[in-house]
Amino acid sequence: MKIVSYIEVSQVEWNNICDLSDDAWLFHRYEWIKIEENFFIQSNYSFAILSDCGELIGIQPLYFHDLGFERLLDSGIHRHTGLALLNNLSPKQVKLARKLAMDHIKRLASQIDVDRIQLNSHNLAPRNLSAQREEIPFWVYEDGFYLGLHFTETGFIPVPGMRSCSADQIVHLKNASTEELFQGLQDSCQRAVKKAIKNGLEIEFADAPSHIDSYYKIAQLSSERTGEVLPSIDYFKTIFDQFYPKGQCVMLFALYQGQRIGALLLLIDKGSISFIAGVSDPSFLSLRVNDFMHWSVIKWANSEGHHTYRLGPYFPEIPKDSPAEKVSRFKKKFGGRNTTIIEGSYFCKPEKYIQNGIKEIELLCKPKETVINELNKTEKKHSEKTIFLGNQNETSIKIILRSYGLITLPFQISTNDFLLGIQTDVVFVSEKSDLSDFGVQISLNLEKEIFYLSQVKKAWNPFKSIKPIYHALLPHITFVGENIEPVWVNEKGQAVIAWLKHENKKILLIGLNVEEEIIRHRQGDPSKVIETATKGGFGFAHERANYLFEDQIHPKYSTYPWADYLGFFLAETFSKLSGCPLIEILPNGAKGTVILTGDDDQAFLEKYDQQLKMIGNCPITYLLVPQTRHTQETLTKMPSNVEIGLHPDALEHPEQYDQLCTEQANFIRQLSGKPIRTLRNHGYLHKGYIGHLKAWEENDIGLSVNYSKADGTVMNGSLLPMRIKSPDGRWSNHYSLLTAFGDGIIFALNWTEKQAAKRINQLARQIESSVSGVLVFNLHPQNVDSTGDLHKAVILLSQRAGWIALGLDSYLDWLYMLDSIHLESTDQGFLLKSNQLVQNLAIRYLTKDGWQTKILPSWSKQIHLDTSIHNLTK
Repeated sequence: MKIVSYIEVSQVEWNNICDLSDDAWLFHRYEWIKIEENFFIQSNYSFAILSDCGELIGIQPLYFHDLGFERLLDSGIHRHTGLALLNNLSPKQVKLARKLAMDHIKRLASQIDVDRIQLNSHNLAPRNLSAQREEIPFWVYEDGFYLGLHFTETGFIPVPGMRSCSADQIVHLKNASTEELFQGLQDSCQRAVKKAIKNGLEIEFADAPSHIDSYYKIAQLSSERTGEVLPSIDYFKTIFDQFYPKGQCVMLFALYQGQRIGALLLLIDKGSISFIAGVSDPSFLSLRVNDFMHWSVIKWANSEGHHTYRLGPYFPEIPKDSPAEKVSRFKKKFGGRNTTIIEGSYFCKPEKYIQNGIKEIELLCKPKETVINELNKTEKKHSEKTIFLGNQNETSIKIILRSYGLITLPFQISTNDFLLGIQTDVVFVSEKSDLSDFGVQISLNLEKEIFYLSQVKKAWNPFKSIKPIYHALLPHITFVGENIEPVWVNEKGQAVIAWLKHENKKILLIGLNVEEEIIRHRQGDPSKVIETATKGGFGFAHERANYLFEDQIHPKYSTYPWADYLGFFLAETFSKLSGCPLIEILPNGAKGTVILTGDDDQAFLEKYDQQLKMIGNCPITYLLVPQTRHTQETLTKMPSNVEIGLHPDALEHPEQYDQLCTEQANFIRQLSGKPIRTLRNHGYLHKGYIGHLKAWEENDIGLSVNYSKADGTVMNGSLLPMRIKSPDGRWSNHYSLLTAFGDGIIFALNWTEKQAAKRINQLARQIESSVSGVLVFNLHPQNVDSTGDLHKAVILLSQRAGWIALGLDSYLDWLYMLDSIHLESTDQGFLLKSNQLVQNLAIRYLTKDGWQTKILPSWSKQIHLDTSIHNLTK
């Protein structure tokens, strides 16, 4: 016998083995191996076995993945295969073929420097559905493999000798009636199916490649809710193109009143069906679309004579109600039998996994807590924790963290670079830091994309199939060492934020220059002032701020608020470490805020009336130019939902901006009788790097909304306000906030209103599924005749659950109120203090069940938060 490469075997010969071998299922097929090769793996090492007389007698799909944290040789991570041999081989031939295959796999692993080998066998292969099933595969009792993989609430963690139960859910259909199969569903599933049928849900089978587009549109909506990272649409198109014509692929849609609201992708081979992917529109989940679709598959498969339906694994041993357990538990509802998944590992370099093992043993052997102090679970006094700021400015870090809800820095400040092992809990690491005493090497790196390690471990194609959590603009420090537990990693798999285990404690290492990163995102690159020749935009020659940010915008994720992702991560992590509660940054803990504005631009007064009628009681801020058609009388008659700000016009004389801003602010104050504390420049006029800040401060302008690309692009990396840091290092009391959308999306960018409304909804969903945000809209009253649907989209968003609407002035009052709040730690808990009346404030704190939000009653002077958060004393 001998081994030959996959590329030396024709597709017909390879698939002939698939058809004849009871060890094989669809994932063994030549076409599927090509899909793995094109979409998921780094290298394809699949091979075949020839008999002594040159006859093809077996095949083995085999792939190489460089996952960053390990180099893996496998027979399919999610889509299992295994060695498939012809059925008519003698026991001696089987033994020889198996030994030849395993010797080749281990030799190859050594040649390509693999850390671990992962093999498996597919549960739908005919042999595994029969009495000849080998529950203990030959590579366990003959080749030193550990049976099973170790799964936790965050995903798979490789550890020699550790495993957890993975129970494939397989519904057996043969000789069962529809009624018997329905009775096999869990009671809750039966009720869900009945509800779906009562609501009129129907099933449609896809019969054309174009239906993949419909599937993918629903998938994108679904991923916004779940955070799942989708493979490319080409992946799904390839599956359909390769297997649908052969009757081996089925896609079905759930229809509600003719609309496609959910879909399942199924593969079929040898009488068995496997669920591959499923999606559903979050707006219709209450119709129980997912239960309905899987039941419909079971009923259809039974009628077509198929004998098994595989839904995938359930993990009963991981913590209940963890996200992974909840997702897998859903598959238990359909009456499937628990079938052990046959998979396991050979650790070529077991020493590499020792930290994984120690960590998992500590977690598994942790004493069960009967009583948890919800607020102070980590420490009774947050002041006992210590932080070393390194090259970070203390004031800057405090201001940044306050912007994300951590209103006090809950640590003592260490000035000694490394009292690390004794008392430091958080360390900002710079190039000058020396961690060699702790077995840690540091290096400076330039990679841009930063990922959660937990997501990387679960990804089909690490660093390509998952979305980054952060887009770095500046060089960062990475960490390597035996005692390093990465949290965030760059695209090379190097730790950027990590835990360092040292002497029975864990120290958080931060390799990002947080202060400079967030300021660069939010205020742009000052070097562009000199480097950039053309500073206009949207067809106008005058300077706008956009050129400061253009090189920072991620072409694929242009709506992501990178600075906010980093800020909230640090605020929440520091809160977990210290037990210090977070302040919700929006009133009543809202997820999103709508701020509707309208630049005056000398609009006709009847256009104002028309716009106000259109928006009803939604707050709006009109930003007036000195040439406004309004008078004191017309402004006096404005309804209570109208606020007034400034729209200074210096386009003809930008060099005179400071003087004109003062004159025009005074004029609008006199005209309106209002304090005038907010503005947007006419034409979004800009000057250098923060060049107008002095004029804004001198004229008591507290909030500007002068950055925008009009189409939802988060060019400044944030959907939240923050105080501006001037070039001389001083922090101003002036806040800057992005204008996310403007009606220029229609008039300058030539979008349709329908396209614009869809973009608004996409960004709103993004906020709802990630971190809080404020969407500022600029809809000119003069353009109201052409933007009716755009107005409607904004109003609908303002009325959406979890969203509120404010005017700019009201929002500035909220920011000033937050600025007045201080937090103190006492022996009894935490004390909030303010010299103002505080209303609509919510706090967020960590419990054993995750983050909890509580809205506080109105208070002034102080309010005591006791350790249970249930009693509040003014």
